[in-house]
Amino acid sequence: MVNKPINKNYLETSFIDFDAEVLEKKYLNKKDPSIHNHENENVLNKLTESNSTLLFNGKELCGINHNHGSMKTITFSTTEPITVADGEIVMVYEDSSTPPPITPTKSLTEITVTNPTKTEYIKNEIFDTSGIIVTAHYNDGTTADVTSSATLSHSSGDVLENVGENTITVTYTEAEVTKTTTFIITVVGQQSSVEIVTWADGTDEQLAAMLDAHYAGQIDINDYWHVGDERVVHLSAMEAGSVFETHVAQDVTMVLMNVGGKELVEPINEKNECAFIVGQKNVLAIHNYVSEDGCMNKTDTSNGGWDGCNRRTWCNEIYRNALPVTFKSLFKQHNNVTADGAGSSNKTSTDYFALPSEKEVFGSTICADSTAEMDNKQFAYYEVSSNRIKKPGAGKAVNWYTRSLYSYGIRFCLVSPDGTTTSDVLASRIYSIAPFGVI
Repeated sequence: MVNKPINKNYLETSFIDFDAEVLEKKYLNKKDPSIHNHENENVLNKLTESNSTLLFNGKELCGINHNHGSMKTITFSTTEPITVADGEIVMVYEDSSTPPPITPTKSLTEITVTNPTKTEYIKNEIFDTSGIIVTAHYNDGTTADVTSSATLSHSSGDVLENVGENTITVTYTEAEVTKTTTFIITVVGQQSSVEIVTWADGTDEQLAAMLDAHYAGQIDINDYWHVGDERVVHLSAMEAGSVFETHVAQDVTMVLMNVGGKELVEPINEKNECAFIVGQKNVLAIHNYVSEDGCMNKTDTSNGGWDGCNRRTWCNEIYRNALPVTFKSLFKQHNNVTADGAGSSNKTSTDYFALPSEKEVFGSTICADSTAEMDNKQFAYYEVSSNRIKKPGAGKAVNWYTRSLYSYGIRFCLVSPDGTTTSDVLASRIYSIAPFGVI
């Protein structure tokens, strides 16, 4: 007996729902049924009937016997799993014809992407998706262009700000199946003829050229300099001023403490914010306790706050002029907000150099009035608590002044040797200092 595909003289076309693995068949008579794979006759075994049922992967085969007008249920099974790779699968009966093909469920297996036409950018250029083609691949070997339905982690028109390799993720979902792939674009710093140097190693003139290029929009200096970068600077000797102190010539370490964060008194090329806040890593070296540390005011008063104290004058004149000439020129006048006395009122001062406020050191206020300090922000450098501990050269850690006033009296707030805030002290008391400026 030769088995042929079923369908001869049947009222309806036979079909298999491969997803459900259920075969429904309206038939007249059946003899010696079997499952065949046209590509490999040996893949599936011949089936046998038991109790008028046949099993097909454990699922029932249902049919109508038209000779008797009754419903009959049969089930059948195979010894090997039926997969899409098996090819076209048909059920065959004696004296049948035209095979009813099994149509496997089409499902998404992967996606691939053709890279965009442009893959290299200069910082702040606009991302261009031109040339991107997203192709879906299916289990039946077919493909489809799904570019219009895919999503990208960067959209056309996005400003590219991250210098270096940027990974773009492509995502496509179909019939609750999601696939992703990626491609790389490269972003380089803005082009300029300026020589790129580090904060630590460049000459003062090279630093000045980079800052000029930054404010001209030719480079973004944050791509090259970072919070925590250190530079050794030589200070010349400072004579006695209005705060009882002189300082010997010494080397100090100047640290980049914050990106931006201070308003410039005079905008540069329409830029109102500084590039960096720069401050001393440690306090000025002590040569003699009486002569090397100074007070905030000669008298025990803080009337007028930071804006009216002797220390502010010292920072903007004597300290500033002790810096090397070219390095000094990097620093710009900026605005500082500080309480102008006990209570919540404050005042804005214009400085080249100042002492940090309590909130700029700690991120909150303990001694100072919170309302008066509300517009101040913690310097990123001081977010690390150990950076608040300051020493005079190789000496032990010491108390050092902030410019903040104590909220309940005419006194100034200190940072303690262990880096925590302490109570207020009289304005004439002798303590260390660590000025900052902006570039």
